[in-house]
Amino acid sequence: MLISADSHVIEHPEVFDEHASLPHKKLLPAYDPRGVIIKELGMLPVDSLGCAGRDPDPLDNTWDDVHQGGWLPDKRPDGLDAEVLYPSIGMTMLEHENHAMREAYCETYNRWLPTYCEGREGLVGLGLCPWTSEKNTRDTISNILDSPHLKGVILPAGLMDLPDYWQRDADWFWSLVVDWELPVHFHALTGEGLPTRGVIGNMSLLPMQGMMQLLGSLIWGEVFDRHPEAKVVFAEADAGWVPWWCQMADNAYRRNKTWTHLELEHLPSYYVTQNCMFTFGDDKIAMLAPEYDSVFMWACDWPHLDAVENWTAPVAEFSPQTRWVNAARLYGIEYDKYL
Repeated sequence: MLISADSHVIEHPEVFDEHASLPHKKLLPAYDPRGVIIKELGMLPVDSLGCAGRDPDPLDNTWDDVHQGGWLPDKRPDGLDAEVLYPSIGMTMLEHENHAMREAYCETYNRWLPTYCEGREGLVGLGLCPWTSEKNTRDTISNILDSPHLKGVILPAGLMDLPDYWQRDADWFWSLVVDWELPVHFHALTGEGLPTRGVIGNMSLLPMQGMMQLLGSLIWGEVFDRHPEAKVVFAEADAGWVPWWCQMADNAYRRNKTWTHLELEHLPSYYVTQNCMFTFGDDKIAMLAPEYDSVFMWACDWPHLDAVENWTAPVAEFSPQTRWVNAARLYGIEYDKYL
């Protein structure tokens, strides 16, 4: 059995618009033959979304050229049994500074995605939460829980408008998701970026660096001490850095906890293995750390550009936990019929 713990849908604006309430329609991205036009941000070209296996340069693909995302059961490659679906345009909208636009997109997406998954075996949806206010967040979680096709919640990875996730003022959120056993997801490129120093090539490493800081904030901020049943997924920032981070974080805690006044109940690495999951595609370093198999999940990232590279990874060499067991357990995917 094989499950991709991070695949994507491509939200075609004309289909997506059908599920928007009338007040929200004017706030959503507008259709363009070569992408979408997002108010206050500009054009998001479709080449950056669904062109797996196609040359994105020059930027001349249209909506007719891209993959829709989320393999239909009869089109799914041999050996791939299920996919966990993240958005594409929605990742950009999650970091939009305009509250109304962010809320409008997330609400519409959470209405549309269940209809996309309906009747399509092997598609697991995740709802979007804009993190703009406590009331909106509670309403969003309630709506996600009402859908049998939505198995988790995605939040912006960057610093937004409510208290940061590690702060005690956000404990109501962690209590809410723990009570409902709802996994929390942070995906790369949803606002976690740090300032780029020097050449632009450094930008390719920002997702990993941003996720390290997010992970550290949750652990050093004692979120998992206060909410030991919380489950957090870090998506598309690869995983080879995780064993190194655990080693360095444990050493830092032992050496510095006196003057930093940190008093965790466990070493940082404990929370990584008990409360966190990490997706990766073609990450040879992650494969060298079998002691972390319980927190790694393979992902193909279909239909984004690096999906083809991820498919060339030696998936058969991964442990069953990484290939499918961890994802099946986290999302309640029935797997007996696949064995």
